[in-house]
Amino acid sequence: MALQFANKMGAEVTAISTSDSKKQEAESFGAHHFINSREDSTFAKHLNKFDLIISTVFADMDWQALVNTLRSNGKLCFIGAPPQPAVVNAFSLLMKQRSATGSVIGSPAMIKDMLEFSAAHGVRPVIEKMPLKDVNLALQKVANNTVRYRMVLEV
Repeated sequence: MALQFANKMGAEVTAISTSDSKKQEAESFGAHHFINSREDSTFAKHLNKFDLIISTVFADMDWQALVNTLRSNGKLCFIGAPPQPAVVNAFSLLMKQRSATGSVIGSPAMIKDMLEFSAAHGVRPVIEKMPLKDVNLALQKVANNTVRYRMVLEV
């Protein structure tokens, strides 16, 4: 949904994933570019390129390599929480006035604005539905990271 939202706002969007199998899907959501972080783990070709990175992952990665892709005054915003601390060299933030921030949810007014924008522009979440009776299977899929992208249990 973040890809669709950013694209509709007029941003040039680059999706970063661990698998090329998500490239076509990312492009269908509106991504203009795609980076496979396992093949390009240093992000060397993307230094000083991005204004904003929205990290939705709940996994560890080389956060310093990702920060190095930010332009001056760029921001890394965490809306997913990796299991280990995100280690970044403070010097790389200071010298280019980069910053790292996080958010779990917006204010009620921001949520209302986002929902209105999404409705007006056809931005829809991608969900996988499963009957409530299969809750254990749903939880197993979440634990195995095989859900695309949110699991919804139906009564």
